[in-house]
Amino acid sequence: MRYPRFAEGWTPDLVSPRSRLILSLPDDPELRDRHVDALCHFWHRQWSTTAYLGAHAPFMENLSMLENFWLPLAWKRSWPLKRIYVQSRPHLSLLGWSDLEFERLMLCRPGDLPPAVLGRAQLLRASISKPDWLLIDASWFERPLLPLEQALFYAHGLLGDSRWLVFGPLSSPPLLPEDLPCSRIRLATY
Repeated sequence: MRYPRFAEGWTPDLVSPRSRLILSLPDDPELRDRHVDALCHFWHRQWSTTAYLGAHAPFMENLSMLENFWLPLAWKRSWPLKRIYVQSRPHLSLLGWSDLEFERLMLCRPGDLPPAVLGRAQLLRASISKPDWLLIDASWFERPLLPLEQALFYAHGLLGDSRWLVFGPLSSPPLLPEDLPCSRIRLATY
């Protein structure tokens, strides 16, 4: 698979910590999907750990929340299920959950939970992998599961040390909050 041209001779570790970058992608849905696939493939091959935020929490409905948290972590790191609780515990108070509430949450299926709880769970799941990079589809800012101000508060609290790459269509650049200063990077076409 060919990488987008912005990636030629470039690696994610060349970007300073806590950077916020915007990457505009082509408007054509098919071409955009190819670029997103190339970006994911590119990041998968890097040493850095990544997490992803999109408009919809990518939870599998037939699994418990615990299994949904564990699956992406076990795939790369072979974490035992118990480690989810250990890694999550320091962040629970920020999200307003007690240990008991979190344990009950982990037993639920995603379809049984309200959007605000899924939004907080999505951010927590992203944070426990301690990502170097947070890849954010611009739709997350337009349709977060939480009110945007609250989502950004949690994102900064949980993922503020990560480098952020926000990507969206070229014709309608992401509408980001004014307090989220970002630098733009260019993506050349194939």
